[in-house]
Amino acid sequence: MSYDELLALVCDRGGYAAPEQAEQAVIAVLQVLASRLCPELAQTLADELPVFLAAEFEDARRGEAETFGTAELFRRVAERMGTQTTTARWDAGAVLSSFA
Repeated sequence: MSYDELLALVCDRGGYAAPEQAEQAVIAVLQVLASRLCPELAQTLADELPVFLAAEFEDARRGEAETFGTAELFRRVAERMGTQTTTARWDAGAVLSSFA
């Protein structure tokens, strides 16, 4: 899937008014996931991402994979986006369902 196709899909699923909003959500979710995934799984995901997003994702990877659940994932996405956790839950759903 191309970068533009991904943004269009996230826009549709998230109900965003502009692709820039979808892009912000995609980057925030991928950056949080980067800290959670083991190196092998992270590489598998990076290999499937458009080049720009793969670079964002790999830049966010540091050291060992952290262990945290969905509540912490939503909290971190909210922190990166400057939103509430409820909104971040919606954003994460729009992004992750677009990769499914």
